[in-house]
Amino acid sequence: MTATAVFLYKNKGVNCAQAIAKAWQIISGSKKELTEQMSTCGHGNAPQELCGALYAAQIISGKENGAKIASRFAEVTGGALTCREIRSGKKLSCPECVRLAGVLLEEVLEMATVA
Repeated sequence: MTATAVFLYKNKGVNCAQAIAKAWQIISGSKKELTEQMSTCGHGNAPQELCGALYAAQIISGKENGAKIASRFAEVTGGALTCREIRSGKKLSCPECVRLAGVLLEEVLEMATVA
């Protein structure tokens, strides 16, 4: 899923949130509504100005797992969760945020499947 999300972000003109949602849609067979809802969540426009890729991963994973994803994301970015903090602090590039959010989403979904 992660590779697909990064590919979509880099090559298909979707924002970071849409890339995560679309990759999830492809592997899970979910409906495209989530991807459409994420069209306004890129470029620092997700709620609380969160990184859009992080926001999409949280929405897909659910409340409890979303908190785990945010915590792990913050470990990598030095506590930065908003697009502005990440970009101004040069913590990660946008494609790296998509990759990180995808990896973390895959991890929590895999743990949920095993449990």
